[in-house]
Amino acid sequence: MIPFLSPFILRLIGGRVKWLADLLAVLAIVALVFGSWKLWLHFHDKGVIAAHEAEVTAEVELVTEEASEVADAEEAARRAEFEAEQAQSKKEIEDAKANNRSPLDALFR
Repeated sequence: MIPFLSPFILRLIGGRVKWLADLLAVLAIVALVFGSWKLWLHFHDKGVIAAHEAEVTAEVELVTEEASEVADAEEAARRAEFEAEQAQSKKEIEDAKANNRSPLDALFR
């Protein structure tokens, strides 16, 4: 130590150094707790978001599948109606040919 410093000055500096060391220790503990909380929150939110995205994806797939089935059923109904109309038209044409009439005669009735 420096020989010309009195014991009072050494106690004063030592007390302030101890106070500063205690303050730094408290700040380090607060930073550690805050950092741990932030890390936990980050990974917890990451898991919550992943679970939510999985639920939404499953729901969207279900709704899409149901909508696709409804659209397919509507298309099948329209196709069946169209084919029935085509079959009826062919039948009318064949009947008209069998009776020696024009298929267009039905338009002028």
